[in-house]
Amino acid sequence: MLKELFQDIEYQLIQKEYNGAYNKIEYNSLSIEVGDIFVALVGNKVDGHKYIKNAVENGAKLIVVSKDIEEIYENINIIKVENTRKMLGKLASNFYEQPEKKLKFIGVTGTNGKTTTAYLIHKFIKNSAFIGSIGVEISDERFLPTNTTPESLDIIKYAKLAVEKGLEYMVLEVSSQGIDNWRIENLEFIGGIFTNLTKEHLDYHKTMEEYFVVKERLFKQVIPTGFIITNTEDEYGKRIKEKYPKAITYAFTNADYNGKILDMGIEKMNVLINVKNVVYNLETSLIGEYNLLNIMAGMAMVEALGLRDIPYNELLKDLNCVEGRMQIVEKNGIKIIIDYAHTEDALEKVLKTLSLCKKRKLYTLVSGTGERYKEKRTVLGEIAGKYSDYVIISSNSPRYEDPMEIAQEVAKGLENKGYKHYEIYVDRVEAVKKIISLAKEGDIIILTGKGHERYQEIKGYKTPYYELEVVKNSLNINI
Repeated sequence: MLKELFQDIEYQLIQKEYNGAYNKIEYNSLSIEVGDIFVALVGNKVDGHKYIKNAVENGAKLIVVSKDIEEIYENINIIKVENTRKMLGKLASNFYEQPEKKLKFIGVTGTNGKTTTAYLIHKFIKNSAFIGSIGVEISDERFLPTNTTPESLDIIKYAKLAVEKGLEYMVLEVSSQGIDNWRIENLEFIGGIFTNLTKEHLDYHKTMEEYFVVKERLFKQVIPTGFIITNTEDEYGKRIKEKYPKAITYAFTNADYNGKILDMGIEKMNVLINVKNVVYNLETSLIGEYNLLNIMAGMAMVEALGLRDIPYNELLKDLNCVEGRMQIVEKNGIKIIIDYAHTEDALEKVLKTLSLCKKRKLYTLVSGTGERYKEKRTVLGEIAGKYSDYVIISSNSPRYEDPMEIAQEVAKGLENKGYKHYEIYVDRVEAVKKIISLAKEGDIIILTGKGHERYQEIKGYKTPYYELEVVKNSLNINI
C-alpha cells in the first residue's frame, strides 16, 4: 500500500505499525478522522509538525513529515520526505487515482485580471469547473474561497469531483505564491494565459524580476501541444512572447487579437474585436479597457482550443458581473460599486474608467492593507485623489498593524498632491455608511479593496465582513 501511495516520491519509512486502509488525506489536523493520512505542511506562519499529536489523537494512521519527530506514537505509520508541500500534489494524485489527468487544465496568471479572465473562460466553456479567488464552481456545487490558488491536495480533490460530475475542463487562477508554494507542482496545463505584471506582493518576492520569474514558471507546465496566450500591451507579456514565439497575443493593436471600445457607459460597453480579419461586435456589462483585454484573452484561449460557436454576445450580456469586480448596487439614482481593486494598477484603471462614465461626482473609498507591500499606500492615495471628487480612507485587513497609521500613510499620498477633500474612518462599516450619506442622485460611489472577500484580518483573527452585505444594510435593501 505504501509503495503504491508513494510511487515516484522519494521517501524514508520511519515507522510501520499499521496495516489497514486509509480513508482520506488532510493537512489540517482538525479535519482528521480515524484512518486518515496527515501531511505536516510548513507555512510562513504555521508549521503543521506542531499539530501531529492532535492529528494522531483524532485518528490519523499515517503521518507524513519533513522533520524528525521526537515523540513516540503507537500503531501508526510515519513517512519522512524532503518537502511535504512539494510532494503533496503527487501524493494526493496517487491516492485519488490521478483525477487531474482526466481533465484539461487552463491556468491564468498575472497581477490583475486573473479572476475575470478565468471566470469568462469558465462561462465560455460549458463543461468546465472554476477555481479562483472568488470561490470554486463545479457543476451545481459551490465552495467558498480559501487562497486564490488552493493547496495542491484541494485541487486534486476538486478535480476528482469535477471528473465525477462529467466535466472536461478545469479553469484555474494561478497566483505567484501558489506557484512558489508548489500548489500546481503536479499539474499539466493544456493552456496558460499571462494577463500583466504590475507592482504587488513585493513584500514576498522582493523584486519585480523575481515576481516575473515565478509567474513564468506556469508556462513551463503547459504541454508541448498546448497554448500560451499573452498580453502584449504589457512589457512582461512581450517577454512571454519572446520566450514562447508560438504564443497567441492580444492587445489594442498589432496582435493576433485586437480590440477597441466603440462606446461605454457605467453599465455596458460596445467593443470591436478583430481576429485575422474576423470582426466581433460585442456588447458587455464588463466595462473599461482592462476588461476588453480580459475578454480577448478568454476568446483567444477557447478558440485556440478549437471550441467554436461560442455565443459571446449572449454570455457577455448575461454575465452581470464577476463577484466583487465592478459589482453595482443602486438606490435613489446612486450607483455604489464594489471592486477588489487593491493594487496601484487596478485602482488607476478602475477609477479612470469611472471618471469617463460619471455624470456628477465620483466618491472613492480607498484603503491600505496590513503587512503587505507598504510602498503602495501613498501611491493609492495619489491615484484616488487624481480621479475622485471626494475620498474616504478606511481599513482593509490591518493584521497586526495599527489601522490608523496605515490610513495616514494613504492620506500622505493625497496630501502630496495637495488634495484636501478626504476623511478617515478606520471602522469600515462606518466608512461605507458615511460615503453613502454624502452622495446624491447621479453620483457614483466606488468601494475598493475588499471586493469578494468575506473577512477583515485583525490581530490574527478573521472577523466576518462582506462589503455587499454592508452596503445593502446601509441602504436598507433586503439581503
